[in-house]
Formats: sequence, C-alpha cells, structure tokens
Amino acid sequence: MQMIRCHNLTDLAVTAVLTNCANIRIFNFHGCPRITDKSRDALQNLTGPYKIQQVSWTVY
Repeated sequence: MQMIRCHNLTDLAVTAVLTNCANIRIFNFHGCPRITDKSRDALQNLTGPYKIQQVSWTVY
C-alpha cells in the first residue's frame, strides 16, 4: 500500500488501516506531515511473520 502526499493522513488512520487490513505486507507513506512516532509504534506491534514485512516513510 502506498500513500503519498496525503496531507490529512493521521496516526489514527494509519493504525486503523493496519489493524483492519490484515493482508497488507508492504506499507509506504511519504509526504504525509501529520504522521508521528505513534504510527511507528503501531507498526512495531504489527511486524513479523505473516504481518507487515516492509515499511517506508518520510520523517518530518
């Protein structure tokens, strides 16, 4: 899943997508200024076998 230049994307939305979309294995978001370390924390809880395998994002 790629989310690029989503200026209204928030940590809450990232957590909701990751929690409710179990088949996502790659999650990339760049140019999303409202994303903070809270999203990183949510991603750490969802990594491992059969979960998120690749994450990439731009830090502001």
